[in-house]
Amino acid sequence: MSSVPAMRKEQQLAEFLLNMPLCIFCNSFHKSENCDKVVDTVKRIEILFKKELCLVCISHHRSFVCPRTSTICSMCNKMNHHVAICYLKDSKVEKK
Repeated sequence: MSSVPAMRKEQQLAEFLLNMPLCIFCNSFHKSENCDKVVDTVKRIEILFKKELCLVCISHHRSFVCPRTSTICSMCNKMNHHVAICYLKDSKVEKK
């Protein structure tokens, strides 16, 4: 009987880890836009180019074939880039 609660905890941990986003930039478990290891926008863009990922949605295709061409950045309200590579983010970091 004692193995049932232990199994439930293991299952909860597995579900938690499976739902954690993996950062494209540092391979840690957090959203890419919240990465505090690679904060420079130019370095982030270089990583995306090196991994051949889309600048709009950070998926495994190039930006010019992205189906989400009308995506708007939630930080600057401009189109065609992911919030993780928004230059407005850099100006906010500099002000701190």
